[in-house]
Amino acid sequence: MVVDDHPDTREVFDVVLNLRGFEVTAPATVALAFAELQHEPRPCVVLLDLHMPEIDGWTFIDCLRGEPECAELPLVIVSGDLAQRMRAEERGFDFLPKPVAPDELVAAVERHCRRHRA
Repeated sequence: MVVDDHPDTREVFDVVLNLRGFEVTAPATVALAFAELQHEPRPCVVLLDLHMPEIDGWTFIDCLRGEPECAELPLVIVSGDLAQRMRAEERGFDFLPKPVAPDELVAAVERHCRRHRA
């Protein structure tokens, strides 16, 4: 799942990951992302932007962690705000700086999806 307020980012991530055989969902809003995450099947990883108009990524994470079904869902922070890298890593999240190289994006998704399936 791609949670990002920029349609171009969602589209690029969708294309790159689909070409590598991943099924991608990219809801247009945070509210739609929360709604999708309430139902099975849940994604093996969420690629999350931090700066969004409805709710910031950190608040999204806190809300998500409050949901028992989603508390352990793997998250990868994807942000152009490099100052957030340390905070992300301290909380145990992978951090991919924007713009993301396609190979790095695929590697992060493969790593988490492989773990999820094991």
